[in-house]
Amino acid sequence: MDNYFSSVPLFSELRKMGVGACGTAKSNLKGFPSEFKEVNKKSKLDYHFKTGVVKEDVGVLIWMDSAPVTMMTTIHSLHAEDLKYHWHPGQKSSNAAGANQVFQGTSGMELNIPKVILEYNQYKVGVDVADQYRTYYDTQLTSRRNWYPLFYWVLETALINCLIIDYDTKKEEIEHLDFRLEVAWGLIEEGVARHTGPGIGKKHLRNDHESTPTTTSSKARRLTSKTQLPLQRFDGGSHLPVYMDGRRRDCFFCRWK
Repeated sequence: MDNYFSSVPLFSELRKMGVGACGTAKSNLKGFPSEFKEVNKKSKLDYHFKTGVVKEDVGVLIWMDSAPVTMMTTIHSLHAEDLKYHWHPGQKSSNAAGANQVFQGTSGMELNIPKVILEYNQYKVGVDVADQYRTYYDTQLTSRRNWYPLFYWVLETALINCLIIDYDTKKEEIEHLDFRLEVAWGLIEEGVARHTGPGIGKKHLRNDHESTPTTTSSKARRLTSKTQLPLQRFDGGSHLPVYMDGRRRDCFFCRWK
């Protein structure tokens, strides 16, 4: 179960109904053991440290990997472990120093891993996998409008579902980033075709870019509802974000400077 839904009262009620549950958990949720409330991603614990407690017939376990991993379960013993080969979490992890003491310069070794974590990683599907995909290229933007987060969540969910369908229906898998770019280009071409007629694609957009001057007066022009921007603003070759080494500049096509 995803940590958005996991809670001691829910797991306890499911257990009474004869339904077992296992999932990641957040320490700020209702019913979470008070002795673990202070544990978060920034907590400094020894690598491979493990502790747990049973509350209302729900097992709550904290295991230290690259960061603290918090689990809830009603189908595992908190003491159950399996010997499993485990990779070094990497030097960029928040607990790299602790991991180095355990791995002693090796890239991986066999460790006794809590069974609840092993089986969760093995059988997790649905929400957890979708959340993992969304973190790679998140479109979420900060906004005070309450419908914005819902819109971006629906957009991301639709993209991930389409990506999975594409994986299942084609013999050759497309890279995640390439898939998103193809979807973006498809939407751009469809939008351009509505205004200029069919047949306007990436090739035409690039030709338009070559025929449009890229130098303008240093004086900024005011954008109005009647301003006609060139199609080259859709050209992926010249209208994608570029790292500017901390310098802030306005986009030529967005601000028409």
